[in-house]
Amino acid sequence: MAAIIVLGCSQKAPAQVDKEDMGNMDEYSESQDAQFKQMCQSKGWQWMLMKPTMNGKMDSNAKDCWGCMVEGVEHICDNQKFMELMK
Repeated sequence: MAAIIVLGCSQKAPAQVDKEDMGNMDEYSESQDAQFKQMCQSKGWQWMLMKPTMNGKMDSNAKDCWGCMVEGVEHICDNQKFMELMK
């Protein structure tokens, strides 16, 4: 008989996110954050908490931040950088 193991991932609800987890995102108002998240997801990309990347390489010295994982390569936490990418 074979056993099936199902693994899942959970995400903290917004009310449970620690201030430290917010990283760079605390610079933005909630509405700007919501717009950034919506733009990210409308492109089919993921909104997630992780360290930012540059040229596909993670900045191990940076704090985790909420941002957009663009094409599975770049994790962008800064709304302005994201907007520049969209031009």
